Amino acid sequence: MWPLGLLFSQQMFSRYHGEFFAVVQDWTKRSAAETAEAYGSRLFGLEDYDGTCKPLNYMPDETTSIFPLNVGLVNGRGRRYTETDIENGEKPFIPLETFTVQQMGTYRFRIMNIGFAQPFEVSFEAHTIYVVAMDGNDVEDQKCDAVVISPGETVDIKLTAKRQPNNYYINIKTIPTRTLWGPITRPQLTRAVLNYKGVNRFRRPVSVPRLCTQQNPCYVVNQIYGKAPIDSHVVIIPLTKLMSTHDSLTRFPVPIYNDKSQLQEFFLNFHLLRGQPAINGRQFMYPTSALQGQNNQYAISQCEPPRCTSERCRCTNLIKLEIGNVIQFVFFTQGLKAAHPVHFHGHQFHVLKIGFPEYDSVTGNATAPNSDIRCLNDDCTEATWANPRWSYKDLGLNLWNPPIKDTVNVPWGGYVVVRIVADNPGYWLLHCHLGYHQSEGMSLVLQEGDPADMVEPPTTFPTCNSFRTSTKAIQSATQKQKEILERKKKGLNRSHQSETKRTLTVVHTHKESYDQYFHVPGSSNKAEDQSTNIWPQTRSKETPKRTSSSITPTFNLRVRDNQDTSFDTWPRTQSMGLPGLSSNQIRAAPSPVPSTRNELPTFRFPGGGNRVSHFEVESVSPTWQQPKQLRRLG
Repeated sequence: MWPLGLLFSQQMFSRYHGEFFAVVQDWTKRSAAETAEAYGSRLFGLEDYDGTCKPLNYMPDETTSIFPLNVGLVNGRGRRYTETDIENGEKPFIPLETFTVQQMGTYRFRIMNIGFAQPFEVSFEAHTIYVVAMDGNDVEDQKCDAVVISPGETVDIKLTAKRQPNNYYINIKTIPTRTLWGPITRPQLTRAVLNYKGVNRFRRPVSVPRLCTQQNPCYVVNQIYGKAPIDSHVVIIPLTKLMSTHDSLTRFPVPIYNDKSQLQEFFLNFHLLRGQPAINGRQFMYPTSALQGQNNQYAISQCEPPRCTSERCRCTNLIKLEIGNVIQFVFFTQGLKAAHPVHFHGHQFHVLKIGFPEYDSVTGNATAPNSDIRCLNDDCTEATWANPRWSYKDLGLNLWNPPIKDTVNVPWGGYVVVRIVADNPGYWLLHCHLGYHQSEGMSLVLQEGDPADMVEPPTTFPTCNSFRTSTKAIQSATQKQKEILERKKKGLNRSHQSETKRTLTVVHTHKESYDQYFHVPGSSNKAEDQSTNIWPQTRSKETPKRTSSSITPTFNLRVRDNQDTSFDTWPRTQSMGLPGLSSNQIRAAPSPVPSTRNELPTFRFPGGGNRVSHFEVESVSPTWQQPKQLRRLG
């Protein structure tokens, strides 16, 4: 399943008098496996209950829904409503899920669609609602009458109970509006009850449907298509109109790249090839064993002949992501008219843009795919931007406050642009969240990083059978992964720099010193000699007393770089061998010993300006000084 990402804070709780969880789903008489088998056999039109043949359902944009809703459940409760009795349902004695609120109280409803095939339009009769989060990530409050969630999506709704105490319906409707036989006058739905405190929870709710008019249209958020029929008097608020809050963007900043070498862009077509669900023409075949931590050479079915031909390709479709890169996916769908909720494991992504197809301005029918994408072959298994200037450009993306999600609906004939940063090594599934599409192969695996970047499975992890772990083992694996990423990040930072820059620290190993502070000039970026003063400036006005005028004080030095690697020691005047730096670029040589406090010895690093970012002195200890506490140079 997907990570819910439900994050709580004191500030959030202070806004609400309570919160509720609602898990909605479609329920079929057949099991999911039987339903998938029926789909594969093209018997999906048979009614679950009586075996009668049912026509396909159609959305206003002419996309199809092949499974009718038999029963919808809210937290496991629901009735089967029929076309002849949409008020009481087939068995009215079955209780509906009920949420009790106090009049004038403000509540947060967290609603999740865990269904097999149905997007649901959620509304609260006689109440205005506000969308405040999608997939667990807060957005600026968006007022609306209804919100649509597809399988795999979650939404948080804010509601204030301002009505007269009573019971009110919460409607969870399907989207289709007609069949081949004519319009659907009573949408398929399930219900729950909003119960005001003090009212008998078993009293039949009052029915106060929202009437959408030209003067008072209805506003629907996150609909699966982009335009409603003109006579429906519905205004669609697309997902991209929602704006992430500052706190959400602080936790998940928008991925930005400075160089196109740091960007990987993938066009993924979710479609049916020769009647089979696929991504870019490839029908997914699951590996025969876990990919991470094992030799998976023989677990993967390669995407090459004989498994892949011009007619069909069934293989372990895998895409390689490089650690540290910005990854931009362009999800799109062409071919059979169907929308696809695309779900991402291992990441949440920023939805930067949604491009819708062309619509008839009156009927809302989708008449042609969006022209921004150009297919490179007849089956559109490869694609690119129609405008070449859009490659690796911003192309009208929202890089300021886009919504953050882990499931996004891809409209037929349109596309969705999302971004992540590849910073979570492992093998992650990306798939359509319609159960019958996923089970039939509309999936692929994202290999994020190399095996060396990934934490090895615990020694107790079996190749088959059950697996048990512990909190300690999970914490240990998490820490190891952080360490691997940190090492990888340091390596990437070095490789992205045009020239190697090292932070050198001169470490003095003597144990005797004055209580002192140091003056260390900063380095420049010019290719010229740099001098670093490492002589202590004492707090007293006295010049340190010399033990003998004929003895030169000595310093024991060690030089290390910002990777905490020790390279060499001093006293000596020959070059020190530093990895990445030629021997003539850095040379340590002391100036003459001073006779007064104002004559300061220095170390010179010829040519260091090109390579060394700065010098730092931790301590300095001429041999004649008395032991005192050191002050470390910050």
